[in-house]
Amino acid sequence: MSVMRIYTPAALVCLAALVLSCVALDVPWCAASAASLDIEVTLEPEHTGVPIPISVKLPCQDEFSPTAWHVEERPSGRAVPCQIETDAEILRFMVESAVSSRPVKKHFRFAPGRAAHADTVSIEHTDAKQLAVLDEGRPVLVYNYRSVLPEGVPEDRRRSCYIHPIYGPGGEILTDDFPPDHFHHRGLSWMWPQVKAGDRQYDLWTIKGVRQRFVKLRSCTGGQVYGVLQVANGWYTDEGRNILDETVTITTFRSSMSGRIVDIELVLRPVGEPVTIGSSGSGYGGLNFRFAPRTDTMLCTSGGALDKDVNRERFLWSDLSGRFDNSPGFSGVAIFDHPENPSHPTGWSNRFYGILGPSFTGIEPVTIQPEKPLQVRYRLWIHEGDAESGAVARAYEAYMHPPKVEVLDAEGD
Repeated sequence: MSVMRIYTPAALVCLAALVLSCVALDVPWCAASAASLDIEVTLEPEHTGVPIPISVKLPCQDEFSPTAWHVEERPSGRAVPCQIETDAEILRFMVESAVSSRPVKKHFRFAPGRAAHADTVSIEHTDAKQLAVLDEGRPVLVYNYRSVLPEGVPEDRRRSCYIHPIYGPGGEILTDDFPPDHFHHRGLSWMWPQVKAGDRQYDLWTIKGVRQRFVKLRSCTGGQVYGVLQVANGWYTDEGRNILDETVTITTFRSSMSGRIVDIELVLRPVGEPVTIGSSGSGYGGLNFRFAPRTDTMLCTSGGALDKDVNRERFLWSDLSGRFDNSPGFSGVAIFDHPENPSHPTGWSNRFYGILGPSFTGIEPVTIQPEKPLQVRYRLWIHEGDAESGAVARAYEAYMHPPKVEVLDAEGD
């Protein structure tokens, strides 16, 4: 992938209010008056073996430089990458432990000194008019904001506002775009075959009468722990009318020894009148992950392994793994349905040819009111191996039931 730096993340910082699936504590502590802050994280057995984002609230109004503070693990003194949101006074870092059958306590100290290193997760503007998320310079995913149409594909398949490619742990490409069997499938996308505004019916799934169009970049922020890309799109009809505003927030965490977390948030707000979205008869419609060609495909869910395709079956999560790019090893992606999403646990339409499709409209259509926008959230867990060796169930438990975090009085060395 050819990447050219048009701007640095710092030049585009526009901190947005983000809801991350982490632990947040109200801590009566002020950076300007304390020598250090000690933090204890208790990992239950189901928390071990996977990375977990930790968030500690620092309710202090005094300004301080985030580059003048650091986190280290105690008692080893090992530096731990951290990130500080100065407007919200929130400290973020990640915790990971080897698999254990017993609880594991980890201790950290947040203290002055040792300036922060350069961003680990960065976001770059490519020469193909894409926004690429990188981890230590290696590509993680690409957001396509410009109109895309490969040579030889019908004009009515032109589209934008989706993610492709998404890369696996070894750099393998996990998503497909414009597959010959379904030209309208597009990497990781969010689209519905039934879209009704007023007395007009549209199809965003196969791009009939309406399509997503990029409006503006709202946030583009890198960091040592995660990077945030937030864009505003519109659903525009063929007549040029915008019927719905769409805000997409992609939070990409740094890689760990066992996998990578990517959080997706969608906020849908109709313009002027309600919009009803619905799925097809087989349950298609909503978040859709189209996988790249592979061999030895395995589908696994919170209800167990699948031996055939399913339509509208309720699961907490689903995973597809296989051998991509002729790789000798397995890799895969799990999608976790957030418990506050409509119809949770959602209905899934999964396909062995390469589809994971959680659809909160799979059971019945949803009408969104202009004054009450709809928010939906999902987590991607990108891992080596299959669902079992890739610790999918553990990653889901850590997402749903974060570990206990306590702030302690700082002890002397």
